[in-house]
Amino acid sequence: VMAVAAAEATVGLSIVIAIYRNAKTPLVDEYDAMRR
Repeated sequence: VMAVAAAEATVGLSIVIAIYRNAKTPLVDEYDAMRR
């Protein structure tokens, strides 16, 4: 049970990191445009 939970947490975390990395650049560009 612990192994399954650990694997599930790892997969969930990697998905969140992948989404964050993809979404980060447009957000940073948007923030940069708003500051000007």
